Amino acid sequence: MKLAAAVNNIGSVFRTADAFLVEKIYLCGYTATPPNKDIQKTALGATKSVNWEYAENIILLIQSLKENYYQFQTIERTFLRLVLVLDQDLQMWKN
Repeated sequence: MKLAAAVNNIGSVFRTADAFLVEKIYLCGYTATPPNKDIQKTALGATKSVNWEYAENIILLIQSLKENYYQFQTIERTFLRLVLVLDQDLQMWKN
């Protein structure tokens, strides 16, 4: 997660990750991290059952994970559309 403004959304991501048995969440940039009372309130305990890690630089994180054969898919929802970004499209993030 990058630049998530609302900590309640982060708690919801933890709760969703817990429901889908997600291996780990990577929080990046200016995102709030546990322990945080607002995250805890929305996560309903999922911060204890879902592994997470903070990384300041998302580009370095992605490069490191790709070296370990991880693939990436992201979904971004905006007011007008839903965007699916596949691993090969992540090249646009590089400087």
